Amino acid sequence: MKQRRIVTDRIEVAVIVGDNLVFEPHGHDEFVISANVMGDEKLRLNGRAHVAPEGTTTLYNPADIQAGEGTSQLVSIYLQPDYLQAEFGASQQVHFDRPVVFDRSLLKAMQGLISPILNNDDCAVLEELVIETVLPPYERLSSRAKTRDIAGLATIPTCSDWRVGKLMDFLLCDLSKTPSLDQLAGEVGMRKPQMLRMFSNATGLPPARWQRQVRLRKGRSLLKAGVPVAQAATELGFADQAHFTRFFCRAYGIPPGKFSKLYRRSRTTN
Repeated sequence: MKQRRIVTDRIEVAVIVGDNLVFEPHGHDEFVISANVMGDEKLRLNGRAHVAPEGTTTLYNPADIQAGEGTSQLVSIYLQPDYLQAEFGASQQVHFDRPVVFDRSLLKAMQGLISPILNNDDCAVLEELVIETVLPPYERLSSRAKTRDIAGLATIPTCSDWRVGKLMDFLLCDLSKTPSLDQLAGEVGMRKPQMLRMFSNATGLPPARWQRQVRLRKGRSLLKAGVPVAQAATELGFADQAHFTRFFCRAYGIPPGKFSKLYRRSRTTN
């Protein structure tokens, strides 16, 4: 896998290239717009299977749990929810309705980002291009959705079953520890198999793996805040820095140390 990623406190953009790219289940605090430039990608989004053929664009909401394999070139935009609302004048929460769209104008705009990203263009220019790219899908492909804030991370859709919400809160109360299945089942008065099935159906992942992708998202925030990789790994309950690095790479396609350096470099040059 080869990639070029530019990270600032306002936007993040990336071009990722490789044979049969594989991304394990993970989530983002940001909205993600990702154009599948080459190759057909098989996706799982919140437990549902999708196919994103070459030339389509995927739209992810914050805290969506996604995994994919098969594509060979992606160009992606990551936007913080507060930035999207501030810059685009949204009075309510924004929610993308369709995860996979075929939109020629959007694809062309996304492809137009590849050269500026690869050439490390000025961040102000990149932001202009990003706004020009994002505005049309924002206007055409989004709606408003009621959401709730969990543990200071991104807002996510409220689950209909109170037991799922209680398990989420229990998992989020201390990200440095992973409760046992016995503890989780006891919290909602269920047997472990039924609890696992219920939680997986609601969120797309079993509890421990759901918590791990939240820990990785929190890891991105810690790295942006200047926390060293080893310290972030410890705070988030990973066995050691190597474990944190391995899971971070699998989810985001970049080592945490490199991600942190890119972000720091962008702050010093702007």
